[in-house]
Amino acid sequence: MRHIKTLFSLLFIASCVTSSRAADPVRQVPDRSEENIIIAAWNVKWFGSSDNHDFDGLAKVISHFDICGIMEVKKEGEFVTLIKALEDLTNEDWGYVYGPRTARPNGNYFESYGFVWRTDRVFLGDGVISNIWDASEKYRNDPFVGSFKRGKFDFVMALIHTRWTNDADGTREAEILGVTEQISRMRRYVPEEDFILSGDFNEPGTDDAMMTMAQASKLRQIDDNPKSTFKADGTGYASSYDHIYVGDDLKTTFARLIGKAQTLDTSFIAYGDNTPQNMQRARKELSDHVPVFAVFKTD
Repeated sequence: MRHIKTLFSLLFIASCVTSSRAADPVRQVPDRSEENIIIAAWNVKWFGSSDNHDFDGLAKVISHFDICGIMEVKKEGEFVTLIKALEDLTNEDWGYVYGPRTARPNGNYFESYGFVWRTDRVFLGDGVISNIWDASEKYRNDPFVGSFKRGKFDFVMALIHTRWTNDADGTREAEILGVTEQISRMRRYVPEEDFILSGDFNEPGTDDAMMTMAQASKLRQIDDNPKSTFKADGTGYASSYDHIYVGDDLKTTFARLIGKAQTLDTSFIAYGDNTPQNMQRARKELSDHVPVFAVFKTD
């Protein structure tokens, strides 16, 4: 009997370990309909600072979304090239907005954020498009917000990209915990109930700082920490860094969610398979991250 109990215990532990593993990116995005919107965020590594980017491949991925927030932008002109690739591929009009460069006072490194969207599916909303003022100087790159609308669903979407390296100017943990102050400040001048926060947090949602931030900010994580970065050798996926949160205080945004947020397999979408060669190609010519996306009801 003791051996049987031990066996059951081992099986239980094994099942818990298996169920807690981060899922790989999916290969298909749900179909568009008149009653939904597909929202995504993607860290496109050093977008605009390299000649390596495959704009046709980027368009193949982004064309599956109605709106996509883009992080780690280095040059606004690259949006023009991306929009042309999207319009050539889809035969639909696309729009974009681009935020100002943000950087620490003592640093030379800068980034910007932007949004691209299909104009027959998404409209600019009656709100703001702006960086959120970083009054406490916690951020290397201040989060960026945009107001959008489709059908009866008008919402504010904020993009964030936390620092990877800690230094004398700040830490990643402080940036994550600073989200609460940022959201509180934004909600004082943007009276919008539906709020979406997405981006590259450089941490899984199970990190202590992430859970503290979500609770203090009244946010709900709507992904299960799927993998969102490539292994360098092209043999698979690594960390769960990219997430989507929605405002949880009134639960209006969460009620619109269809399924859960997931990450998208860019090597399969852009190049047709997951061979190490194509995964390395996607990592080099698209990004070392894959996009995270979610579907919401708009009726």
